[in-house]
Amino acid sequence: MDFTPDDKNKQKFYHLRDDLRNRTEKLTSSGMNSTATEFSRLSSAFHAAADKLQENNDYFAGFIDNLADKLDNVSNYIKERESKDLLHDLQNFAQKNPYLTIGGMFVTGMAVSRLLKAETAETSNTQPSREDYYESGR
Repeated sequence: MDFTPDDKNKQKFYHLRDDLRNRTEKLTSSGMNSTATEFSRLSSAFHAAADKLQENNDYFAGFIDNLADKLDNVSNYIKERESKDLLHDLQNFAQKNPYLTIGGMFVTGMAVSRLLKAETAETSNTQPSREDYYESGR
């Protein structure tokens, strides 16, 4: 069978598209597993904090424990779903709650910005500058 240039280009395009889709699914799956693990670790930390607060009869122990249960639910939800299902659920949520979605994205952006600033400040404090390096005679 003889292919025209258009058919060859279409085949290349479809091959590249399928390859990109497979790679994306692998990365998404890996990221989902990591995210579920982090939610599980965070939940464990909150459960431990709630137990410690409970020992001191602290009023907030129940709230912290409830938050930890919610994080467990999120972790299990992520573990049980495929990436396509999660993306579909997120799209539905965003369409039904656009203001909440935009607000959540804003808060997340602010948190990431703070973390990056803190990390940058921490690395600049721990590494000597070039001037310090040369002044020390090394």
